Amino acid sequence: MRYADNCNFFKKGKRIELYAAAALYITLRFQKAPYLLIDFSDKMGIKMFPLARCYLKMSKKFGFQQELPLIDPSLLIHRYCKMMNLG
Repeated sequence: MRYADNCNFFKKGKRIELYAAAALYITLRFQKAPYLLIDFSDKMGIKMFPLARCYLKMSKKFGFQQELPLIDPSLLIHRYCKMMNLG
């Protein structure tokens, strides 16, 4: 938090929920958990595009963009089959 304060990362008028959701999403990406950014948008009632901008800004600022693993689509198959009642 001190680093973020020193480099003027937090701007006045921005909601802390955006930063919290983006930070949690980055953490879950490193854990290879089957969550998408839109999941956070839906559950927290945050608009998707400001959340996506915050996520991109955080990943660039803290140098995570190259290190973040891609989401494996096979992790999401079970989830979407359950949503569509495919068993």
